[in-house]
Amino acid sequence: MTILSWRGHRMRGEQLSSCERCGAERRGKFNGEIAIHFTGLAGLNKPIVWVFPPVAVCFHCGLAGFEVPAEELEVLKTGQNGNDPCG
Repeated sequence: MTILSWRGHRMRGEQLSSCERCGAERRGKFNGEIAIHFTGLAGLNKPIVWVFPPVAVCFHCGLAGFEVPAEELEVLKTGQNGNDPCG
């Protein structure tokens, strides 16, 4: 799995610079709908983390990535959904 790494990238500011992996200038920004699952059998008892970020994609090498919002990042850190009373 590859994580986004763009030189001078600013997802929210609409600026995308060259791809750090291959240096290509051809890249695009798309809307994303991503479900992040915890791994292994223990992950079956943890929440699925949904994020809907803009996703930057390099059209040359396929490097893609996104930013995880703070609330969802906290769920990934703790393995518990703070909004779920059963949590």
